[in-house]
Amino acid sequence: MIIVIGCVLGLLAYCEHTENPTSYFATYNEAKSSGIMDRGWIPTYIPQSSTEIRETHSIDTNRVQMTFKYFVGDTKELEKNCTTQKMSENLTQYKCSYFESDVIVELLSNGSGKLASQPKEKKN
Repeated sequence: MIIVIGCVLGLLAYCEHTENPTSYFATYNEAKSSGIMDRGWIPTYIPQSSTEIRETHSIDTNRVQMTFKYFVGDTKELEKNCTTQKMSENLTQYKCSYFESDVIVELLSNGSGKLASQPKEKKN
């Protein structure tokens, strides 16, 4: 019985990983070289100084969640490709588009950032 439960749990974990793959990249250039940006999972306009990039995406829903570190002030590409939504002393939030997704990027003044995307709503 324990073997059957172990097999079921292992299968569930495998399916979760297959449907929601997670990637780690030490640098922006490593992520770019992997081809993940060309496939639309990580936007090319995140800060090029980004490091410690952790990305999870759902193949079923095309949603992406990502965290990263960056050099404060490295916002040129975001400013060129996105619209500033919020700006405070500690946080700047951008709204962007990438492939068929709406993207929110939040940059904190401590050098950490996060990104969340979801498919654009279809208009009838």
